[in-house]
Amino acid sequence: MTLIEHLESHLGEMSGGWKDPNRENAIMVAGFFGQPFKDINTYSTIGLSEHRLVTATGIYIHQELVCTAYRNFAGEKIASFLSTFAESVVSSHKALLRGDVVGPSGPVILGSHLNSVYVAVPMIFPGSFEVLDAAVPGIAFSWVIPIHENEARFVRTNGWERFEEILEEKDPELWDLHRESVV
Repeated sequence: MTLIEHLESHLGEMSGGWKDPNRENAIMVAGFFGQPFKDINTYSTIGLSEHRLVTATGIYIHQELVCTAYRNFAGEKIASFLSTFAESVVSSHKALLRGDVVGPSGPVILGSHLNSVYVAVPMIFPGSFEVLDAAVPGIAFSWVIPIHENEARFVRTNGWERFEEILEEKDPELWDLHRESVV
């Protein structure tokens, strides 16, 4: 099964795609509208997995990133954020694992106060979405969730397990790029 087949088998037919025409090796972003819920769109990198990324323990993995947002947020802005973020991952050569926090930096999209990213298991999708074993080498999917600076600080201080407990307790709409902080 190819990467595109894996994505489409879980998210339906690709609704759009973006690639920066000004960069020769820019990572593409595919959009899947109305997934995983009617008013939410999912965006996935395509091409990040062509790069070997290393974990803190020295294990090499291949990875793609997914991000979700309410459909009222412009797809090209989400794609620009995700592509730029993925290119920074390529530059660092470091894999993103559950509980990792990146940032703060500038807002993920203009007008949002979310300026950091939390990396999670893509639990809003079926379990079979998490890894594409049919590809050689396998490809892991990580959910990048835009978060507030104080949430990033909380994760670093209290750990990702406690942050995810709070997410379960408060059940915020993580695809709302204008949401309030949960901590």
